[in-house]
Order: sequence, then C-alpha cells, then structure tokens
Amino acid sequence: FYLNITLMDKHPTTPMPLAEAEVIIYDSNGNIEDRIITNDSGAGESRLPGGYYDIEVRWKGVDVYYTSGYYLDLNNQSAVFYCDVFYIDVKAKDIDGIGLENATVVFSLFYGQSVLDSGITDTTGQVTFRLPSAQYDITVSWHEITVAEIYGYDVNNNSLLEVQCRVYYLNITTIDTHDMPLERARIENTPYSDVRTLATGTTDENGNFSARLPSTTISITVYWYGCLLYTSPSPRDLSTS
Repeated sequence: FYLNITLMDKHPTTPMPLAEAEVIIYDSNGNIEDRIITNDSGAGESRLPGGYYDIEVRWKGVDVYYTSGYYLDLNNQSAVFYCDVFYIDVKAKDIDGIGLENATVVFSLFYGQSVLDSGITDTTGQVTFRLPSAQYDITVSWHEITVAEIYGYDVNNNSLLEVQCRVYYLNITTIDTHDMPLERARIENTPYSDVRTLATGTTDENGNFSARLPSTTISITVYWYGCLLYTSPSPRDLSTS
C-alpha cells in the first residue's frame, strides 16, 4: 500500500504544512522500514506492506510527533499528523517597556547546543519564531551587545514572550564654566575601547541630551563648534545608572 502522510504545525488559527521534516517508520519489532522527507506541502509518501507501524517525526533535529500501532490497510492509507511545532512571539523591551527595534534574538537548544533559529525585531520590538517543542537558551543583542539572557525556556505551546532588556536612558546636561546651558553641543557615546558610536546628537536650548543605550561601559565626548570640550575621565558603567 501507499501511505500518504501530511504534517502540520500547531498554529493557533491556521495550521501550516511542515516542510523538510523527517518521517521514520518502524515495524512492530522496532526495525526501520522507511525514511521520508516531506515536501513544501508537508507531504510524503511511503510504499509499505499492510500492518501495524510506529511513526516518528523529527523537525530541525527535534522529535515533534510519535504514534504507535498505526494500522495500514486499503482503507487507511492517508494520515494528517499535527506536530509539536509552535509559534513564539518575542517582544524585546527597554527599562521603560518600550520596544527595541533591530534587536537580534537567538534561540539555541538548551545546554549550549546548536542555534536553532534567530531573527531581528521589527519597529515594535517584536519577532515571531516557529519552533519545535524543546527547551531553549535565548539571547537578545542590541547594537551588537548582549542585553538579555533566558536559560531553559520551555516551548510547549503558542505564546508571547516579553523580554526585559538591559537598555537604559542616559540623560546628559552640558554647562559652561558659569553654569550656563551649552546649546547645540555635540555628544558622542562610544563603548569603552571601541570605535563604534552607540548614540550621537546635539543638546537642546537647556543643554540637555538623552540617549537610549545598551548596558555597557561607555566613554562620553562633548564637542562645541567643532572643538573638543570634554571627554569622560573614566568609563561610565550604564548598568549602574
């Protein structure tokens, strides 16, 4: 007989086909009878003698479905299996709960195993992952600096994961020697011992400047009309700000 298998994920409203999944078919003695890989429609076909079979499904190297005692005969040649593959909406937020745009979110299998998926957050700080059920380590990076870690996160249903990141607001006020505000001063914030600029801008009429920065050690430099007026005498640790 021909066993036609279709694999679907567990999207909450519209289950989607599971492509490139490995289907392993065992006989009643535990011997492998066939291995097939599903196509873009989540479908695969196997030619087998009638009888009882155990069927295992793996996706991205993770077991997502298993059934035992499937009976194949003339009237039972098609099957649709809903696999343990879920959707996780991750929202990365700063210290004030504002979404982090262009943050990199990485899911790795628990205990330091391989990276399974990664993505970049949108303008609201959100990115969606489609993942097999497993335990994961999660890291969030912003401006190439790690701002959040979660260890041993269980993916076992469709869910929203909000991640509070170590991203803070640095408020700077510039004044002259007579304590008068320094308007239109240029501020540059760079990671210590790094040439990258994390945030730059000019002060307002009150000499104020605010920047949203990842938690790291930075150097602060102030220019006014092209002249260097100030360099922080020691690096500033934003994690204590």
